Amino acid sequence: MPYCPECLEEYRAGFTECADCKVPLVEALEAGSATVTYGELVKLVNVETPTQAELIRGLLEEGAVPAFLKHGEVYGALGVAGDPSILEGQDVLVPAEHLEQARAILAEADLPREAADEEVEAAVMERVAPLAGGRGDAGDLVQWLAGQTRALRSRVLGEVAALPDGGPALLARLLGAALDLEDPELVGEVGGLLASRDEVAAEEVLLGASVGGGPPPRRRNAASTLALLDSDRALERLIRLLEDPDTTVRDAALEGLYGLAGESFDFDPESAPDTVDNKIAVGRWLEWFRRRSRRLRRPLDPNARAPHDLPPEAG
Repeated sequence: MPYCPECLEEYRAGFTECADCKVPLVEALEAGSATVTYGELVKLVNVETPTQAELIRGLLEEGAVPAFLKHGEVYGALGVAGDPSILEGQDVLVPAEHLEQARAILAEADLPREAADEEVEAAVMERVAPLAGGRGDAGDLVQWLAGQTRALRSRVLGEVAALPDGGPALLARLLGAALDLEDPELVGEVGGLLASRDEVAAEEVLLGASVGGGPPPRRRNAASTLALLDSDRALERLIRLLEDPDTTVRDAALEGLYGLAGESFDFDPESAPDTVDNKIAVGRWLEWFRRRSRRLRRPLDPNARAPHDLPPEAG
């Protein structure tokens, strides 16, 4: 099969020029003076930036594992045979026969990697299934998730959410347990996943955890995650958390509110909530909340007038 030496596209026999690159096709892809052809490419990991992808590729090639990337253009010292359409995004791909070696290199370097299917299946069978069946403790599963790679825990949580019977209920239990951990990333991931499945359930867990009396880390995690919910109850509680006695809770509440409003109204979480300036700031936040709530409840018809816009009755 002929290939394009520029974009690595594979063509059927009889074609002589790449339709995209307008260059002659070649019978094999060359790397330096050697001609190397690989079969199936598989994804090793997906990363967010080209810099991360290049770092991983360098480590793999130092370990004699050929690696291929594509983010705008194809990078790689060696040629590829197969469907290049899988080379999309910022995936790091390796030949299937080098997959286990590549995983070992990333594990030794403590770099992210994709969770293997067998890892996910084992975690679901050993840790999720008993909990879904009414056995086990949600806190144990959350503690285990906190120690796993982001890739593995994301896939395990996805399996929990997809349970045909009781997925959201189990996620709610996990969120309640996760709020006690010093792991805001895990709390946000579980909270966001639950909110996407059952926002009311997420709201109930977070509102219950944010009330006074619980430990500050639990209230702080609840404040950080409440900002993911777009509900009046969640926003009003966030504003009330600006009056929390703990500085870290007030700071988390302000950060969440700022992300929604793009404004702090001069509230200072480092100062006591009962200072004159902070009381004024909380009043401004409440007024912002009332305006926002009215605006979101207006009729869809742009010519219609909501009740609060109606002129006063003639007396």
